[in-house]
Amino acid sequence: MATLQQSIVALQFALADAPAAPGGAALPPAGIPDAVDLACIPMPATGTIVGIAVTGSPATGDQVSVAPTIGASPTGTGAAVQTSLLATISNTQRAASAVVSKDQSDGQFSAGQYVGVLYSTSSTGTYTPRDVQVVLFVSTGRTDL
Repeated sequence: MATLQQSIVALQFALADAPAAPGGAALPPAGIPDAVDLACIPMPATGTIVGIAVTGSPATGDQVSVAPTIGASPTGTGAAVQTSLLATISNTQRAASAVVSKDQSDGQFSAGQYVGVLYSTSSTGTYTPRDVQVVLFVSTGRTDL
């Protein structure tokens, strides 16, 4: 495989009317109809998840927390959660973002691993499903160029 130059790649994940998931659920890559068969994107080279941007419109009293995952399964089973990039949105804060260093240890992955997004919900009443969109920023390739 050719050596990749240092670059930042944006990976999109989205779900229309994300259902309640107090214990956590996978948010599928954009364009995938559900997360049953494919909830994560395979990484062709080593790198680090360095940023996250979350947007949505939770109902009053609802919160959606989102964090990247790194694992060995395309369905996200057994994936490690990157807690350094946890982002939470609510009806009063409809967007959240975070950025870390390319050296962030819990965001590093190897070639062949899968990158995904796990979301969880909480509510002061009955959770109302709403759309959620997430962009992960991934640093890939050589850093000595």
